[in-house]
Amino acid sequence: MATDESSASSAAAGGSRGEKIDEIASLIPLLTALNKHPFWETQPVPQFAEAGDLTLPDGPILPQIPSSDVKQDPYNLPAQFEWTDIDIDDESTFSDLHRFVSNNYADSEAPLPFPYSPCFLRWLLRDPNQIKSLHVGVSVKNTKKLIGFIAATPAMLRIGTETFRVAVANVLCVHKKLRSKRLVPVLVRELARRAQLEGIWQGVFTTERHLPTPICTSRLLYRFLNPKKMKRCGHVVKTSPLDEISIRRLNKWYKVAKTVETRGFRKMDAGDVTAVSEMLNIYLKKFEVALEVDEHFVEHFLLPKPGIVDCYVVEDSETNKLTDFCSFLIHSVEVENDPKYSELKCVVLFYYATYETAHLKLMKDVLVMAKEDGADLFMAYDIMGNLSFLDGLLFRPKTPKNDDDWKEIYYYFYNYRMKEVLETREVALII
Repeated sequence: MATDESSASSAAAGGSRGEKIDEIASLIPLLTALNKHPFWETQPVPQFAEAGDLTLPDGPILPQIPSSDVKQDPYNLPAQFEWTDIDIDDESTFSDLHRFVSNNYADSEAPLPFPYSPCFLRWLLRDPNQIKSLHVGVSVKNTKKLIGFIAATPAMLRIGTETFRVAVANVLCVHKKLRSKRLVPVLVRELARRAQLEGIWQGVFTTERHLPTPICTSRLLYRFLNPKKMKRCGHVVKTSPLDEISIRRLNKWYKVAKTVETRGFRKMDAGDVTAVSEMLNIYLKKFEVALEVDEHFVEHFLLPKPGIVDCYVVEDSETNKLTDFCSFLIHSVEVENDPKYSELKCVVLFYYATYETAHLKLMKDVLVMAKEDGADLFMAYDIMGNLSFLDGLLFRPKTPKNDDDWKEIYYYFYNYRMKEVLETREVALII
């Protein structure tokens, strides 16, 4: 399934889906030789060796069995560790969790690591449909110190014409000094076991690691809103051509309008939840893989919350009906050793739906509001219909700190096989 606005870009990207499958199949010997993943080769995920095999059926790999037949006891841990229940509503427990995640989650080598604020982490985990048993911790027995954590939230995910209740894994964190102890495999197994006890047999997750086997490969693109501050804080490196360009020219290139252009463009409020839910559900039907959402999802994840998420709608002045909306997530990155700035404010494009307003026009207005709200950098994945406007708005597929290096984001299904690799324009899932 493809959206109209990206058909041309898909053709230009090179080749039909069948040609892509043939290309992947030709690489099987190399992939199997260079990409050994002992743990994932034992899991119900598509394997590299299966690439291009059209005889394999799409769908669940393991059949669902009654919860009473699922392993009832937790998986064994090394003797010095124990499983820990993580109650995010208990302030002491949550404080320990946030401290652990803050110290160990962000990769220090990443161009813009995102340490979650307490309010953002709690918001992320406190999904309206949360299942507390899917917040899984591992602690040291003697000290009770947290050393590992994995979490997932249940959701309804449509894949083609089928809909599944899935576990969306949104946090995986292991102590920096213990990453050689192979805690990730046992955390994944335990999360899967607990999900199966709840009747959830499929999962979805993203990572920057290339594992067996991605269903889609996305990129994160960047757009400066405050180039002077980005340059001062070291996110335009000296080897970049931008270093030779004056701040005046940078500001001219990345200038955004002072005011929005779209009539009826305003911040979303609680009275818009029903209309936004309807718009989003209809819009998501355009994509091959997408969530099915309800009003509880929209109220929690899209209704504006300071420092977490912002959302804007377009209201027709004649009918008073909403015609479009767009949202973005808000992160702050600490700036070290700078007397003028203490943090960078970065926003990430979240869910949206457009019916009457052109993509490009709506996103221009969103840039205006993000800039007005103090954002220094706007980021977006090249999924959904985003390719229709990202280039025109000067989003670039390179990290601001290293002009020659950017990371790909891989999408994976757990216990579901999809023979055909998806284009980014076919995916409408933000994890």
